[in-house]
Amino acid sequence: MTPPYLEFQDADGLPLTGGKVFTYAAGTSDPKAAFTDSTETVQLPNPIILDAAGRAVIWISGSYKFVITDSADNIIRTVDNVTSFNATAAASNSYFQSFSGNGSQTVFTLSTDLGTDENSIMVFIDQGGSNTVGNTPFFQSFNSIAAQTVFTVAQNLGTDPAAISVYVLDGAKGYDIKRPVTDFTISGTTLTLTVSPGAVSNAVLVFKNPILTGTTIGKGFEIQNPNTYTLSGTSLTFIAAPATGTNNIMVFAPSTLVGAAASSAAAAEGFADAANLSAVNAAASEVAAAASAVTAANQAASFIGTSTTSVTIGTGAKSFTTQTGKNFVVGEFITVAYSVSPANYMWGQVTSYNSGTGALNVNVITIGGSGTQASWTIALSGERGVQGPAISDGDKGDIIVSGGGNIWNVDTTVVATLTGAQALTNKSVNGVTPTAAGGGTNFLADDGTYKTVGGITLRTPIATTSGTSVDFNSIPPGVKRITMMLNSVSTNGSSSLYLQLGDSGGVETTGYLGSGFQTSANGPFTTGFGFGGGTAANIVSGSIVFNLLDASTNTWTACGLLGGSNAAFVYYTAGSKALSSVLDRVRLTTQAGADTFDGGSVSISYEL
Repeated sequence: MTPPYLEFQDADGLPLTGGKVFTYAAGTSDPKAAFTDSTETVQLPNPIILDAAGRAVIWISGSYKFVITDSADNIIRTVDNVTSFNATAAASNSYFQSFSGNGSQTVFTLSTDLGTDENSIMVFIDQGGSNTVGNTPFFQSFNSIAAQTVFTVAQNLGTDPAAISVYVLDGAKGYDIKRPVTDFTISGTTLTLTVSPGAVSNAVLVFKNPILTGTTIGKGFEIQNPNTYTLSGTSLTFIAAPATGTNNIMVFAPSTLVGAAASSAAAAEGFADAANLSAVNAAASEVAAAASAVTAANQAASFIGTSTTSVTIGTGAKSFTTQTGKNFVVGEFITVAYSVSPANYMWGQVTSYNSGTGALNVNVITIGGSGTQASWTIALSGERGVQGPAISDGDKGDIIVSGGGNIWNVDTTVVATLTGAQALTNKSVNGVTPTAAGGGTNFLADDGTYKTVGGITLRTPIATTSGTSVDFNSIPPGVKRITMMLNSVSTNGSSSLYLQLGDSGGVETTGYLGSGFQTSANGPFTTGFGFGGGTAANIVSGSIVFNLLDASTNTWTACGLLGGSNAAFVYYTAGSKALSSVLDRVRLTTQAGADTFDGGSVSISYEL
């Protein structure tokens, strides 16, 4: 039952008197009609206006988004995916049927018409596979006497040391697990340790876990993707034929009934059948999981082998005879190490392996040590990293290049640390001594180049005896401070002196912030850093300093002071300017370029 008579409340829990309900298609802002009754013949207004009690009769069809507001259109709440519920007659009861595959049949006839929607049924297929336990679990403990290394076990455990687990008591530390081949060997009922545990009770523990035999693991039934079959009435068609088996195909369709109580009970029975089926599958999965755990342990052992083939350590093709039934696959990387001294080893890729005979061929790429040996431990490895570059000679400190590269040497007497931008104080690298500009200090930057900090570069002065502006271009990137020096500069008019900055796009003539002063305040200036008005007879000298405030926005500040030599007066200015790119030029000019220089000179210096 869905209640069509709805009551809405405001944020305080009071009736939403005169409130509004806007109805839209779910997930959109597209208006969608609601109705006065279940016949859907008379539409409600949109928005629906609530009565004095905040109530309204609202019938819907499909999915909606409701936006509820007060009478002044202030949103109280938005609720999306409001969906109608339609009762339907019984279409079918729950359905179950099983079939037996023959390995080639793809079409199976159902006893009930299940329609054409593949997603309305569930299909399970037995994935087959079986294993048997090849041996029973084995455990035995031994007391040892002084110098004893050989022990006789009560069962023939074969000759593969990787198939058993051996623990030896090591004083107060407890039991240590021993490595196959290196620490012990097994031959039938004879266990031989490399080192005696001494005279100790229960000194040695021997385990052998059960081993599954067979080609595949029992998987049980798996639900099939609807993309692997089609449904048409009573015909179920698989794209690929299921395997041969007895009742290895199960088809289940849940009840489509959502109506009367009696029919719902029938649907419940169908779901109970499904629950029982799930319980059976869960039990089967538990058995499969236990078998998989045992198989996983044996799979791990299948990537380790031994060999007594006499082989000389070296690169290129090498052949060994190891145990049968291993999982050495062509293209895998393996390490073949001398069991007595693993520093003598060969590493490369499997080129072939015969599981029936144990014949193993390897293309050796990298070696360690030397000699001809006949006791090898073979284990799955991984691909090595790229060898690093050579480093020149000098006083040596070792660097080991990870991933299998050679050991190289670096001159540690001239470069103490190469992390980040570390000061080198003009030390040489490989015999090259950098020269710091302007007497500054050299640093090795993260990009591998030298940078100079603290040096001052002084440009050649330019005469200000003609023209309307003087430019200093090609200022290098990285400059943090610029000083402009004026010496007895004069013009033929009374316009203010202006300083302007620029970048690769040219000198910028807008966006300046600041003011200047002579005998009274002048400004604000927007086209440059101005000093205030003057007269044609004025002769000025002094300096203006530009400082980089923010490199991310290329913002500079300015502060300058000029004094007159023909009369008692002082100019000064201050301000800021954000450039569109990195600064590479500065200009001395007059306001709007109205006057011409007729005396003096100007220069700049800059610091990194």
